[in-house]
Amino acid sequence: MKQCKVSIISAIVALGIFLSPVNSFHSNNVKANAASTFFNLQSTAVEQEVGIARPVEVSAEVDSENNGAPLDWYLAHSFPQKSRRYFRKKIQDGEVKVNGKTVRRFAKLRTGQVLDLEIEDFAKEIEGAENLSLSVLFEDDDLVAVLKPAGVVCYPVDSQKSGTVLNGLLHHFLETEQQVFANSIETLSKGIVHRLDKDTSGVMIFAKNQKAAKKLSQSFESRETVKRYLGVCYGHVEPKTVVEEPVYRTKNGKMAVLSKKQDTSVISESRVKDSKSVVKCLMHRQGLSLVEVELITGRMHQARLHLKYLGAPILGDPIYGLARVNKDAYQDLGVDRALLHASRLIVQHPRTGEKLDLSAPVPSDMWGVIEDCIARNEFEMQEIIQKSLV
Repeated sequence: MKQCKVSIISAIVALGIFLSPVNSFHSNNVKANAASTFFNLQSTAVEQEVGIARPVEVSAEVDSENNGAPLDWYLAHSFPQKSRRYFRKKIQDGEVKVNGKTVRRFAKLRTGQVLDLEIEDFAKEIEGAENLSLSVLFEDDDLVAVLKPAGVVCYPVDSQKSGTVLNGLLHHFLETEQQVFANSIETLSKGIVHRLDKDTSGVMIFAKNQKAAKKLSQSFESRETVKRYLGVCYGHVEPKTVVEEPVYRTKNGKMAVLSKKQDTSVISESRVKDSKSVVKCLMHRQGLSLVEVELITGRMHQARLHLKYLGAPILGDPIYGLARVNKDAYQDLGVDRALLHASRLIVQHPRTGEKLDLSAPVPSDMWGVIEDCIARNEFEMQEIIQKSLV
């Protein structure tokens, strides 16, 4: 078994997965997010020391993609350091201006409207540098790519204010004496150009300067990036399937696929987003499939939604998976999260224009399921490689 495992690892290295595309949720969902350049953040008194926080004045213009979005939802997704409840209170207290006027709590946004507000303790939420031993996949003066571990959130939120990728990055920049982000938490958060769910492992890139952030954000928004994921699914899918069903946010806030048979008259057009994924089945055994999903668009939970739509939800997915199957997977295989991994990300370098091809190794928990249940020998891994190259 040990020799077999070494052989399979060698085959996976050839595939470009080694001990190895991105979160089903990235910044296309909210074009104006705290990491992008659509928001203009002006701190009235942010000290040049980590841990000193002051109110930050924020101004934003609503783009066409967020036309019709609820104001509180828009702000909460734009600035994940604060909760939706926090922004609801600010709206109720008249502290959020839309085109210079106060608005009611359930206001819907319109393209071209200008938002103004002040966020208290913006920096304090992510003030701590923590040594998370993040694996750096690539780094230069413009960006850094890291391997995000499963179970780690990208940025601090009300429910988790430490142990995030941003905390780990801050430690990395301080340790390597890089002044770009080490002296400004605000700048650090603006370097996020895409996102991964908490359970999703894999490649994440961060911009190190405003120019790189703008270029990379535009690359994601214009769908010039190649984003590939590996997933272990319960069920079987065709060798290659293109899913183009749109997705939408339900009234209870969850995401869902809008099927052709569904009555669309009761769904607001502004909540429906086009989406496209290319799904390849690399191997199927014992009711489980190893799939590669390329996201052409980048909607929230897109890969997970489309795989559920195909009848093969991600194993361990607590939202879109099957509870009974997940329970058995936990008891028999130790699966305690959605087995989805951002294995590959291809982007254009923001300064040189050259293609940057980034791969991330598959984490051990997902690798163990692949080895034990799906592919047990080198021949089968070679078959997977050939399928993935088509």
